[in-house]
Amino acid sequence: MKRSLLYIILTPLFLLPFSSCGIKAQNQIQQAPPQKTEKANPVLTITSNSPYYYYMMSRLYHNKNKSAQAISLLKQAISKDPDSIFLKKEMVNLYLEQDNFDGATKCAEKILDRDPGAIDVLFTLAKLRIKKNKKNEAIQIYNKILELEPNNKNTYLLLGKIYNKEKNSEQSFKLYSKMLEHFPDSYIAHYYLGLAYIDQNKLNYGEEEFLKTIELSPKLIEPRLRLIDIYKLHNKKQKQANSKIIKIYKEILQIEPHNEFVLMEYGLYLYNHGKKEKGEKIFFAFGKKSAANEKLLLSIVNEYIVKKRFKDASTLFAEMHKAVPENSTINFFTGYAFDFLKKYKQAVQYYQLVKPGTQYYKKSIIHTAFLHKDNKNTEKAIIILKQYHKTEPADIDIIAFLASLYVEKEDFKSCIKILNQGLSASKDNPTLLFKLGICMDKSGNKDKCIQLIKKVIQLDPDNPEALNYLGYTYAELGINLDKADKLINKALKLKPNDGYITDSLGWIYYQKGAYTKASILLQKAAELTSYDPIITEHLGDSYFKEKKLKKALSIYKKALKKVLKKNRKQKTKLKIKIKTLENQINAQE
Repeated sequence: MKRSLLYIILTPLFLLPFSSCGIKAQNQIQQAPPQKTEKANPVLTITSNSPYYYYMMSRLYHNKNKSAQAISLLKQAISKDPDSIFLKKEMVNLYLEQDNFDGATKCAEKILDRDPGAIDVLFTLAKLRIKKNKKNEAIQIYNKILELEPNNKNTYLLLGKIYNKEKNSEQSFKLYSKMLEHFPDSYIAHYYLGLAYIDQNKLNYGEEEFLKTIELSPKLIEPRLRLIDIYKLHNKKQKQANSKIIKIYKEILQIEPHNEFVLMEYGLYLYNHGKKEKGEKIFFAFGKKSAANEKLLLSIVNEYIVKKRFKDASTLFAEMHKAVPENSTINFFTGYAFDFLKKYKQAVQYYQLVKPGTQYYKKSIIHTAFLHKDNKNTEKAIIILKQYHKTEPADIDIIAFLASLYVEKEDFKSCIKILNQGLSASKDNPTLLFKLGICMDKSGNKDKCIQLIKKVIQLDPDNPEALNYLGYTYAELGINLDKADKLINKALKLKPNDGYITDSLGWIYYQKGAYTKASILLQKAAELTSYDPIITEHLGDSYFKEKKLKKALSIYKKALKKVLKKNRKQKTKLKIKIKTLENQINAQE
């Protein structure tokens, strides 16, 4: 099926912990190099048969950044002294410097065959396993290190990092509990044990661990933030929790007076918990400060807009706006927050305050037009876009948007006119040609539509939308079905699990008379794009052809519920199908 194309485009190397290695590890083994041959005087003698000779030559080439020669010479050193652990460790280092992780792994494994308790090599092998995304094998290695050295703090931290990343609270709990047996005053272990308790919804135990963390390391911010999270969940003792939360925010700001994130969160908490004026004061100051500090403003956007905290964002930005009412960036993001909260009037109000020529002006125009369209005021959306088009007549996005609105209004004359104007300034633009093809299709000129979409594919062979549109047009007309099949399958490879493209493929099989296969594909399309009445109707049509009349009737009724009120033609068509089927089913019974 052809989708509606009305949319906005909004945008350490793991080295061994020894010798030249870049990774430091605890309890590293200091391995002596191959023994020099000394005479009684003593005078050093190095011969070409000596492993030390090849080792020293390898180091020389290594220092000259000639890695291939360094590796070759070190291999010769190892061949002269195959029992040298030191030389093999040096080889691991050279491999790692070349990002030859397979070579480093094989070499490390050979060392461990000779010396299974080499902690430094086990560390490196674990990190190599992680590099290859073999986390379970890395976990086994870290556990082996802990068996050999139960007091190896670094291992607990590295293993805990894996468990934390995988959100494996059960294993985290066991690990940090064991760590505290050996390191009872480890604030890190207490903190992560607290997180494990939170994941298990044992808030009281989590609170105890975070308080212990603060006792051991009084300047830490993170455990205080986690305590705030816990106290926010204390609904039964909210008054007591509020005083604790405010006290903790003050503590944090005493430790880090310039922590802007905490200050914003503190302001929001005050604003939402009976201290609105104090919150407004904080936001007003943020407005003044962020107007002259783009980095700060973008960090606020990232925290509240990008993370979709739109309710908090609307409060924060609306109050910041009061401090700097002329700031277009703040006005845009205030509107954006209200937009996502589906508060139409407030969103439009702030979008309209964005000044021409500023970074977000075009986006504010597009968003405003969308809001008017979504609120059944397409005419107003067109007026706003046309005003912008006068100042920026070559803007492709605006032309394409206007064309889509004209198609929706069935004003094909205006649609063709504005697209041709755009193409005169931007010849062979695939976006405008595609829109023109759609316009021709909707106006009934199928031949011109096919000609234009073919040109789009010629210019942009991997455009899944164009491939799908042409393929579906063929299927709709019942022509070139094999060609349509190839086009749609290519589109589906480019955009897998797309409901519209899956529907098109199903419709090809429907037109070929392969109704069972068509129904399978159309069922999948209806699931992927459950809101589209035409796709649902297609499934009903296929069931009807399979003689599954009751199923078809049920699907037609579902499709009818999805049809917009303004689409009277489709409503009438579906009502006729439903009535006809009901009569047919009643006659059979």
